[in-house]
Amino acid sequence: MDGPGIPARIEIRIWDTPPSVPTGTEGHTDITLESETGMLVVNQFTYGPVGDMSLPRPGVYEGHAWWTGRQAVRDYHDTALRDLAASGQGTRLPDDWRHSPHTER
Repeated sequence: MDGPGIPARIEIRIWDTPPSVPTGTEGHTDITLESETGMLVVNQFTYGPVGDMSLPRPGVYEGHAWWTGRQAVRDYHDTALRDLAASGQGTRLPDDWRHSPHTER
């Protein structure tokens, strides 16, 4: 799913039992997804929906999320904001985000 902000890759997997957290992750948390329609819509805070996908069925899903690359993307984001504010080129921000050298997974 790619939107007009920082590119992101989101993987949703359905398991009968929770897998172990992979080595090399930066963090993890328990999550709950609830969908009355069987659709999952992924939103960016500023730009709105960036993608959707069908779930196997409507309902409540309990799960686990883990990530890598979050700190590198955050550092790039902070640097891009600071540099663009200093240069007065804030309109370039969405383009700079799309060309981030890092990927949060």
